[in-house]
Amino acid sequence: MTRSPLDSLRFVCPTSADAVRWACVLEATAPKPGNVWPGNNQPDLSFADFVQAAEVTAAQFGSATALPFSRLVLQSMQAVMQQCQTNVNLGILLLIGPLHQAECRLKTHDAAAWQQATADCLSQLNADDAANLYAAISAAQPGGMGQVDEMDVNDAPPTDLVHAMGLAADRDRIALNYSQGFVDFFANVLPVLDDAIKQANDVLEGIVVAQLRLLAQRPDSLVQRKYGIALATEVQQRAQFDPFDLEQRFQFDRYLRTGAGTGKAINPGTTADFLAASLYVLLRQSVADSSA
Repeated sequence: MTRSPLDSLRFVCPTSADAVRWACVLEATAPKPGNVWPGNNQPDLSFADFVQAAEVTAAQFGSATALPFSRLVLQSMQAVMQQCQTNVNLGILLLIGPLHQAECRLKTHDAAAWQQATADCLSQLNADDAANLYAAISAAQPGGMGQVDEMDVNDAPPTDLVHAMGLAADRDRIALNYSQGFVDFFANVLPVLDDAIKQANDVLEGIVVAQLRLLAQRPDSLVQRKYGIALATEVQQRAQFDPFDLEQRFQFDRYLRTGAGTGKAINPGTTADFLAASLYVLLRQSVADSSA
């Protein structure tokens, strides 16, 4: 059996809370262009914030497994904001929340079964769940997320959250996955990270390679929300280089951190959120599951 670079980390993730902690810390540690990593902070966000948020979130997931995921997301977001005083991981929570609840129903960690269980969780959301998730978004005060045509997180929450997410699906990848049962996540994101880690034979290098490949495939939702589709598309185009080319990585990172003329650093944060959620799934898959 071929060993994966993730195998030793899976061994120290016997619980979902452990996997949440490790997924969040690994994602933040990998030196991905434009993102926070050790030694490269942003004015309102530091690597220490991510580590603290990972601990806070893991504690919430470890102590409240019976809660519906919407309530767990809300409580986790409130705890993170109280401890960190900044929105560190809203996107991560919105993605890992339903994945975690779905995992509790699984008999196998097969990706197809996990995707279907996640879709089932989302199909059962009610008005209370919508209120919880809208409250979590409101607590985080995420950059660029306000009124988006029919979906306005400042309005009263809808009774049908999945439908509301569908209205924003063409410009927000998290909304797309809520509206389509995480098909995109399991088909187009998780395999990219899994393959990159195996190809690089290194977890952190694989995370960086996966980030660049995902950015090259489609515009990052956070960049699009904050700066518009034109700049988000430019970032996508500039990411289309050999992800193992270290010099081009450096140039791309410098382009993002100098803001491409916007006056502010460009943080492709949604892509990072998807990587953290993918790490959570990969860490929870057993060696037998992942090699099947």
